[in-house]
Amino acid sequence: YGTEVVLDAAPADGWKFKGWSGAVSGSETPITVTIDGDIDVAATFTEIITFDDVSEDYWAYDAISALNPSGSSS
Repeated sequence: YGTEVVLDAAPADGWKFKGWSGAVSGSETPITVTIDGDIDVAATFTEIITFDDVSEDYWAYDAISALNPSGSSS
């Protein structure tokens, strides 16, 4: 108890660190946490989407939706 530990979120290639949840919060990394008992900490990551990752069909759907946002066929 009372021990300080450093948590460093290191995302894999193609991912970025989003933030901490549980006993700590925020999006700074690394962070120092003082252990005063059992704690749960989770690091959340999000995938970095590039234009190469999105199919042409997706862009077509997006364009059609922008032209017809109500979804009607008329």
